[in-house]
This record gives sequence, structure tokens and C-alpha cells, in this order.
Amino acid sequence: YDHNDLPVKEVIEDAAQNPIRQVMMRRDSASRLVRVEVHMGCPMVSEFCPSDQPIPAEADKALSLMLASAGGIFSETNYVYDTKDRLIERTDSMFGLGLDRTTYRYGDGDDPIEETTEHRHRGANLAEDGTLQYTPDKVVTQQNRFEYRYDDHGNWFERTVLILPEGNTGFQASNITRRVITYHSL
Repeated sequence: YDHNDLPVKEVIEDAAQNPIRQVMMRRDSASRLVRVEVHMGCPMVSEFCPSDQPIPAEADKALSLMLASAGGIFSETNYVYDTKDRLIERTDSMFGLGLDRTTYRYGDGDDPIEETTEHRHRGANLAEDGTLQYTPDKVVTQQNRFEYRYDDHGNWFERTVLILPEGNTGFQASNITRRVITYHSL
């Protein structure tokens, strides 16, 4: 734990107390979470393959090479905040194969009015010479907008999510969230 009693490291162990995952959390001077790294303590392929099937040696080698090229980091999330402590950017990456970058824009208040995510992903293969070969990046962008209806106290009671499907020119309603807020007099 840090000086604010917030966790900085979490270790997940198997039944024999061998580390399986280690999660490292870094915060800024305002105690906001700015980075989360997940390190693996064992081959991950075993978690994706049924236990009655052996892990191919090529898959194990490819996994080791990918982890080494990513500095031993299985996944990483970074956060950026504005001067009002609002999240304005989040990036998520895994194995160096995928990267999601989401940016947030806010209206006059603290409610987000726009969210744009760029999904970037690629594949990796083990070449005959034993080196790791990556496929070209594929990029997909997703845009969402949020519209609100507010009550007399300035709290939203209805939020409509509008999405811009890939290839479309106009936003369309995706879902509506309604909430009831009860105010009590003191």
C-alpha cells in the first residue's frame, strides 16, 4: 500500500502459493490511478487450452517471445485526467498485439458527452526461423455521443447513447438509461 493506504501491488497465487499474476498500480500526486500493469508468472496458453490437451511447443515459444518483447507485461492500462480530475484518455494494450485508445469529451458539467475509441489490433505468428512475425495493424474507430435530460437540481435523469456505426454518416440511438432521483428535505 502507498502513503494514502491505496494498493500498489496485488499478487495472485495458485493453490501451491506460486505467483500466477502480479498487478502493479501507479498513482499520481493526486492519488489518481494512472497505470495498471499485469505481469504473468506462468504460461498463459494453459489457461486458454483445455487441461486434457498439451500446449504446443510453438505456442509456448510464441508466448514467451511476445512477453519478452512487451517487457514481461501481459496487459497495461494507462489513464490521463484533465485539471478537473475527469478521465480524458484511457489506453489498454495486451501483449503488444492490441491497443484500444479511448478519449472522452465533457460538456459544461462533469458528464461525458463524447467517447471515441480507436481499436488497433494485429496478429503474431512464429516464423520458420523461430522469430516472431506480426501481421499489419487493423484499425477500427467507434464513436459514441451522450445526450442528457436534467432535473431542476442539475442531475441527469435520462441519458441517451448515440453510436456511429462503422461506415455510417449519422449517429443513431443505441440505448436510453433512465433513473429516478428522490430528494429529501432536511
